[in-house]
Amino acid sequence: MRPSRRILLPAIAALFVATAFGAQGSVPAGYQTQSSTQLTPGVDHEALSLADPPQSVHVARVAPGAARVVAVSSHDAVARQGAAGELPSEMCRRVGCFAGINADFHDAAAGEPVGGVVSGGRMLRSPLPGRAQLIVTPDGRLQAGPLDWSGSVTASDGRTVAIGGVNVDPHPGDVILYTSAWGGTTPDGADTELIVRGAGGVGTIGATSPLDIVDVRSDAGPIPADGAVLAASGSASATLHELADLAAAGRISRTIQLRIRTAVDVVESVGGNPTVLRGGHPAFPDAGDDFTDARHARSLVGWNPAGEVVLVTVDTGHDGASGMSLAEAADLLTGLGATDGFGFDGGSATFVASGDVQNLPTDDPTSGAPAPTGGRELAPGHFERPAANALMVVPKLPDPPPSPSGSNGSGSGSGSGSGSGSKPGAPATTATTAPAKVMVAGGGPASSTGKLTAPATSAYPTALPATIDQILNNPSRPRRQSGKVTKDHKTKDGQGEVGADLLIPDWNSITDALTPEAVAAGDQPAELSLAGAATGHHGPRHDPVRMLLDLAAAGMIATILCGLQRARNASRPRPALWL
Repeated sequence: MRPSRRILLPAIAALFVATAFGAQGSVPAGYQTQSSTQLTPGVDHEALSLADPPQSVHVARVAPGAARVVAVSSHDAVARQGAAGELPSEMCRRVGCFAGINADFHDAAAGEPVGGVVSGGRMLRSPLPGRAQLIVTPDGRLQAGPLDWSGSVTASDGRTVAIGGVNVDPHPGDVILYTSAWGGTTPDGADTELIVRGAGGVGTIGATSPLDIVDVRSDAGPIPADGAVLAASGSASATLHELADLAAAGRISRTIQLRIRTAVDVVESVGGNPTVLRGGHPAFPDAGDDFTDARHARSLVGWNPAGEVVLVTVDTGHDGASGMSLAEAADLLTGLGATDGFGFDGGSATFVASGDVQNLPTDDPTSGAPAPTGGRELAPGHFERPAANALMVVPKLPDPPPSPSGSNGSGSGSGSGSGSGSKPGAPATTATTAPAKVMVAGGGPASSTGKLTAPATSAYPTALPATIDQILNNPSRPRRQSGKVTKDHKTKDGQGEVGADLLIPDWNSITDALTPEAVAAGDQPAELSLAGAATGHHGPRHDPVRMLLDLAAAGMIATILCGLQRARNASRPRPALWL
């Protein structure tokens, strides 16, 4: 097989599979499209209906890489201690979502979700052991399953205290970490609370966060916005008190190290129930109960290996909406092109797009029932009720700014090269730009036509030690002859132009002179006499377009030469064969 065919055939096959897959997931068999709206390129909202049984379905389709799928908590907190929650439409407007659905089941009285919450790579609430979570990985892929985790704080003497939960209700014998995401004061039930403070967000997964012990108390109280509270009872309480006493006596550092780890790389996660599809097959337990077999409103999310995501709600309690069993929900997700799916709180099934509710959620189908606390009536008998959290489609993060060209150059004084003295990952040095002057014979600046006055940054010292002047003005130093200075080659200040004898620096001597001690001494020459080259780029730049054109031209030339050679060989007279 020719090389070109070996390249083209897999590409054509992949395109065919993608096209067929998209066609399969367009509209499930038997459904009619009532409306279709593009919310943003790659994100569409579709309203679907089925006549028998009567069903009303809303779908948000998210193309691979078109947007992010994130967990949004009510009022950015995981517990509100009885305060009213936040409506999904309000959450959507607050974060600027394209579309979203309600997520985890929750305790309406306390406002706490049942499962765990991870947002932006921070653990806001630890998950229940063995309970499934929807998980979004750093590359934007979705998966469902238990989210195993561990947490600890370590003192300077090496002693480690395990953390049994993050922003959950107290449990005897466990140390619980409370951050500002708890949404109020710490709950009652702890014997000892260790108050800590630290820079940056507390609870970042996979990172080590230093926290400083500032106080210890025995009663519930506020959580510092720039820190956290470690609360415990029983034997764990004595451990926290011991850390506070040792730090106060100076026997250990006041700084302790917080570490939170998960078994799966995760940036977003919310709880729910159950896993509906796995690998193209139904995965929910065959419990035979009303939740599984009866038709109810459903809130679902589905995805496939291509990276496509669908957010789905199924209505009930009104004409044209009878709800679905879990088996029907699995069939619906499959018809939409999903191979995997996960379920959320169907009783609050709410679909929002661009800040507005699109479906008719049913909190209580009884005619004349009062609106739920904090709820909003959309139509008679249909209420949007507060949710503990939601799964929402939001814009992609902006691309990181490109690194400065030539950041590895040692002469520019910027970037991460050896000249700047910075380490990878260290914050960049704030630098002001100033022109650097190149000295020529006679002490004058080089002519502007010579393009020798490029900007330099203050990542290098803006004034060099006096020994540099001595080096540059050393009469025994070699010179490069580039022409004589005549009356016609004088600048306005009477000094020589670039055509004059240029002094060649002894770079080894300059390097020896640039010691920290010499720089700290503060001895300054009259002018900075190092050329400020363009930011660190050395040698020709690589233009991808030019390289492709060059390769194409080289291929054409090679083809022509081969053709000429074949023609020449064909035209040669062949020698006679002598018997």
